[in-house]
Amino acid sequence: MERILIKPIVLLADSHWLYTPYNGEFLLKKLLNNPSSDSLRAAYIGASNEDNPSYYDIFVYAMELNGIKNCSQISSAFEPIDKENLMDANLILLAGGDIKKGWDIISGQEMYAIIKQKYYQGTLIIGVSAGAIQLGLYGWDLTEQGNLNVFETMKLIPMVIHAHNEAENWTILKQVLKKIDHWTVGLGMPIRSGLLCHNDHTIEVVNQPVYEFTRQEDTILENLILPSQSVLREV
Repeated sequence: MERILIKPIVLLADSHWLYTPYNGEFLLKKLLNNPSSDSLRAAYIGASNEDNPSYYDIFVYAMELNGIKNCSQISSAFEPIDKENLMDANLILLAGGDIKKGWDIISGQEMYAIIKQKYYQGTLIIGVSAGAIQLGLYGWDLTEQGNLNVFETMKLIPMVIHAHNEAENWTILKQVLKKIDHWTVGLGMPIRSGLLCHNDHTIEVVNQPVYEFTRQEDTILENLILPSQSVLREV
């Protein structure tokens, strides 16, 4: 029986490393073992940005740089062709935008189950900004009264993720950790930072230090995780 190699999940604060070389190599191309096959397929889930075609165009450009020519946009309506394209993908990207709106679409359809299934089948999964948050333990939004509403998300990564909120000193992430009734870790990803989350729950930091937060009673403890020298190791 062929052994399935589960690839690290890629979390990006923004789209920069999709189309910019990192240490002389394109990040996704390296993780896909420098693909050259025309059969490789990439799927883009734009549920969080209302399927904005401009963002999909950036994705297509980035995929070409990473060696993938066959791309498809997975519509929020999730028609049969969307399911087929998602099932056939070697790479799946969850785009940024509105965390709650995107999650309601992803979780309200079979899309959610297929993403998890594909991950365990060796598909490369990428989350950008809101997409990165959705792959973790919890997401959030604000109610009409201005209160923080916290909800469970995909749990492929056993941490709470936030992105490019360093100017606000990660205030929302800290509030989320205080609302959760069990111990967990929060990771704050500054602009142009990234994480590789391996299936043994170890992480590697790309480019910028990432902020790690844990709660001890009513106190939030903060730590910095520095970029790893072994990022882009053979996987």
